[in-house]
Amino acid sequence: MSISDSFKCVWFDPYIDIQDDLKESLSSHYSGMRFFTDPFVCTIYIRSIVPSQLRVRLVIKLDYSKSAHQLLTLVHPLNKIDQILLLHNKDQAIEAARLQQLHKLITVTSDDFEHILEYIRSPRDKYRRLIEIDLTCAVRERQAVYLTIHDPDRFWWFQVFKHHIIQMSYTANAASRLAAKLDMLEVCREVYANNSRQLQAIDKFEATYEASQAVEWYTKDTFVYRLINHTLRTNDVIDTLYTFRFYIADLCRLLADYQNQKRQKLTVFRGVSMPREQMLTLNEQVGRLVVANGFLSTTHDRQIAQIFAGESSDHVSSVVFEIKIDDKEEEMPVLVDTWRWSQFPDEQEVLFDLATTFRVTSIDNDGFVVKLLAQRPFVRVDSAFGLISDDIDSSGLDEFVFGKLLADKGEYNKSLRYFLALLERSSEAADQYCARIHMHIGRAYRLQRDYQSAFKHYCIAYGLQTNSTLPAHARILACTLDNMGAVHYDACQALEYHKRALALRHTFCDKDDRCIAACFSYIGHVYFKQGHYRQAIKYYQKDLCMTRHLALENDLDVARTYMNLANVFYAQHHYGKAMQYYEYAARIYQQCALPNTHRLLAEWRTAVIRCPKKIIRHRSVINKWLRDKRRQ
Repeated sequence: MSISDSFKCVWFDPYIDIQDDLKESLSSHYSGMRFFTDPFVCTIYIRSIVPSQLRVRLVIKLDYSKSAHQLLTLVHPLNKIDQILLLHNKDQAIEAARLQQLHKLITVTSDDFEHILEYIRSPRDKYRRLIEIDLTCAVRERQAVYLTIHDPDRFWWFQVFKHHIIQMSYTANAASRLAAKLDMLEVCREVYANNSRQLQAIDKFEATYEASQAVEWYTKDTFVYRLINHTLRTNDVIDTLYTFRFYIADLCRLLADYQNQKRQKLTVFRGVSMPREQMLTLNEQVGRLVVANGFLSTTHDRQIAQIFAGESSDHVSSVVFEIKIDDKEEEMPVLVDTWRWSQFPDEQEVLFDLATTFRVTSIDNDGFVVKLLAQRPFVRVDSAFGLISDDIDSSGLDEFVFGKLLADKGEYNKSLRYFLALLERSSEAADQYCARIHMHIGRAYRLQRDYQSAFKHYCIAYGLQTNSTLPAHARILACTLDNMGAVHYDACQALEYHKRALALRHTFCDKDDRCIAACFSYIGHVYFKQGHYRQAIKYYQKDLCMTRHLALENDLDVARTYMNLANVFYAQHHYGKAMQYYEYAARIYQQCALPNTHRLLAEWRTAVIRCPKKIIRHRSVINKWLRDKRRQ
């Protein structure tokens, strides 16, 4: 049966007449496709189609005029309309999301028109909700099915930030939780500003939602699953995690709780339609790890998955993912049967946690079956937090940690904006709290080498602490003095700040304490900048001795001290000894599995590549690691 035998396909684009190549290509693939540039003429044609039971699949290109909106208003109520695909570019994503309340509408952020039309050809079914999620991403750039881990850095940071927002939810007080909720709902209301039905759902969520209802809300046909999955797959994932942290943390925690109640072997399925070239790329992933770029919905029923997959054609493969879960895994992936809460129980849906990892075990190219084995998480998130208190404080306040992680990722401007926004929201907070925010703002400036701005905020922090009606916390005050010294242009004045910090620390710390070790490191920096290398080595070795005594050998603080010593030896032209300490640091970074984009690795690479090549060639660990990092 041809496409014109089962339904009519109509393409609306105000500018299609000046796109001859596109129009010709579409016509050659689908005879009988009709093109329109005027919404009223298009509506008249659709109304005139006979017989009355013939269905219409409509493709609308969202433009910057009102014509697409006019057409949607005119034709969406018509029974003839089977499905509407709204094509939009990245700049129109929010506008497209606002229109998603129209139940016949699917928004697609892709210009791969042939692939989109293959979706149009696939049979409509009652399990549209899962298919819709796949269509809300760019077909080539943001695959809804999986995200191959060619870039392990991105996955590492994703897991770290996910872990952190969950930890934030455990420790958040009522005020912080309310702020997170309002952040999320503000975005939701902006997206659905013209959608009274979704606005009512948002109001209901605000008034009645409890953490124990997270799964139930996800299964509802409301803004929750639509917006979260859409933004996870089309926006910056770190921004999305933070914006929706209130709900995502609850859902992840609840899925984990339900998972812990029942562990068993099982096989689930997911059906998708993907371009042939994408299928060829998938063949290269056998034996490798892939990760779901969102909460992944699957089903117990293979036949349901096959419906999702649609029919294969010359350009598109109908693929069924067969996912096995082994109960013998030391740490099983998190997945939960959602039928008891679902409005669509016949889907037999099984929901995987955010960013679940899988190994591609085999691919049957004849039957288009991809077999996956669910894997436990393999990222050491603890290594991300190894330097959380290195140059600010050890308060462990989660709202501070998030912004600091942004800086460690190299997102200095985002970190700065984060803390400036936090400061604005904290105008009535205690001076001690605001002082810590200023310290983090100073750190963001310091990492961008804007030392004047950094010093300004460190001074504000110091003033808030010393002028506060509450007694200043000596540990925090010492950190502030050290940071002031770290960015001061005058070495003598910097040394004075560090010695004052050291004296303060001796009043509240044990003689063996990381805070004192850190102060030795700062003093070593000053002597190093002055060219007093013997003094610098003396204080760096004090730092190393104390840090190794207090920490594990693979601790990031130990690696930091190795780097400091290596830099001194390099400055003295003792390249062999410098490379020895760079190698010590490299071994720790390897054990901590830091991503390639972490600022510590950026500093390490900058230091190593300036060394003579003949020295590097004789250090096998460094040589190999440099090659590996270049490939990533």
